[in-house]
Amino acid sequence: MKTLTKFVAVAGVATLALTACSSGQKASSESSSDAASKGASFKACAVSDAGGWDDKSFNESAYNGLKSPPPRQTSFPTPNPWFPMAAT
Repeated sequence: MKTLTKFVAVAGVATLALTACSSGQKASSESSSDAASKGASFKACAVSDAGGWDDKSFNESAYNGLKSPPPRQTSFPTPNPWFPMAAT
């Protein structure tokens, strides 16, 4: 039993190590900004539970957010030199 456990542990570590070393993606000739300017599509979706969409709680607010997304942010705060991670 100990041998089997050790084998499974070593196989798991080897699998994680080999997976971490692979890139998983092919190199793309276009950048993400090019794809965005060409109108790359994204479809947002939400899943409701037994309460339905009009439950006066999380499901309803998620549904309302999908129906009318907030306006696009055009200005961003300037970074604070004393707390560089605070603005991100």
